[in-house]
Amino acid sequence: MKKNAISAIIIAWPLLLLLGWMPFRTVHAEVNDATGGNPVIEDSIEREFSIRNLGNLQITNLRGNITVSGWAVDRIRVRAKRRASAATEEAARAILKTIDFRFKDYGNELELSAEYGQGQDVGARLRERKNPFSAMDMAVQVPSKLKLRILAIDGSIEVKNVVGSVEARTSGGSIRAHSIRGNNI
Repeated sequence: MKKNAISAIIIAWPLLLLLGWMPFRTVHAEVNDATGGNPVIEDSIEREFSIRNLGNLQITNLRGNITVSGWAVDRIRVRAKRRASAATEEAARAILKTIDFRFKDYGNELELSAEYGQGQDVGARLRERKNPFSAMDMAVQVPSKLKLRILAIDGSIEVKNVVGSVEARTSGGSIRAHSIRGNNI
């Protein structure tokens, strides 16, 4: 009898896996009450950008926090934590792929901005704008002498160890500044 029970388990195991049942399964998502019980998928991305000269840098993020730290290197490093929520884990992962950031160097003017809805049609972008289901927190290291303009819509801003002038605005969070030595704050 034991042999038949073991045989049944061995035969049934692949079928159970196909049906999505696995006692050791690790889900890389969490269910969050704030999202109506939908899974929240998170990941991190990091990039570095070389810059030609020290001028002005504008950083923009519609949904998420921005932390800017000055350093003594002529490069910009961005570490971003992306989050997406949807009815299914698969749908949340698809949304996550549409979130990135863009860096443009116009000589003396630099622009770094969070981009939401990349590759989506206009209708999907408008639905997402009306009922946001994604966000990205950005930690940015910049040359300390850059002049900064930081804009957040739904997030907080923190700036530290900067020598250049700083303009920071948010409509949905706090602004904190530490060790700023610029003429204009």
